[in-house]
Amino acid sequence: MKREFYLIIMFFAVISSCKKVEKDMNDYYPTVTTISATKLPDGSVEVKGEITSIGLGDVSDAGFCMSTSPIPEMLDNQAIANIQGNLFSVTYSNFELYTRYYFRTWSANRYGYTYGNIIHVDSIQKALIVAPCSPPMNTIDIGAGGLQETYSSVSFNGTNTFQAHSNSIVAHFEFDSKPVTGIYTTSSSAGPGAVCVFFFTGSMGPTLNSGTPVYVNQTSSNSWEIVLCNAPWTYSGTQFYMTTKFTYPL
Repeated sequence: MKREFYLIIMFFAVISSCKKVEKDMNDYYPTVTTISATKLPDGSVEVKGEITSIGLGDVSDAGFCMSTSPIPEMLDNQAIANIQGNLFSVTYSNFELYTRYYFRTWSANRYGYTYGNIIHVDSIQKALIVAPCSPPMNTIDIGAGGLQETYSSVSFNGTNTFQAHSNSIVAHFEFDSKPVTGIYTTSSSAGPGAVCVFFFTGSMGPTLNSGTPVYVNQTSSNSWEIVLCNAPWTYSGTQFYMTTKFTYPL
């Protein structure tokens, strides 16, 4: 009788020292939800997530993956977020215009990781830039005593350079890469945030002085509106001012 009593005590001691075995393996992992993906005025997207359960271990990491594919995988533009309580967020940027993007949460503990639901966002772009002047569309006035001229054609090399042609003027805008919505600055050479602007009329071909804002709106994946207001240029010691506005395609 005493031996049977000791066996019963040992049996309950062993049982009480073991962790509960979950019936569903998914119960070991954390669970997570993609709350929102919000377009911001600067053309970025803030994505928010929530940890709804930590599973059987503390959450070690949480974040997002993003893709143009409908089912983003862990390493697709992966972003690891700072977790505050059970919430976390990141901000993505540098999107192609008029493209659908898919965002997905993930979280991990010592047993593994799990995905959340997927949210998609369309037509991510910056708020349009408003120039301080409003010249007639597709016109140029170089400010040298001539009349305002209308562009008859505008060309784009597909990468970084526009040429706008009027009756007697060819205006040349050279960026360092395909421009996006924003305010660039005239410079003697193209570079990040800078655009080299010069024009030809007869034999004269001056470059605009550095430091003037150039207002660019990318209105689709392959169309733009570009505005210059009273941009100074110098010829033979005299300063003139050019104003122009054009679209591509014309």
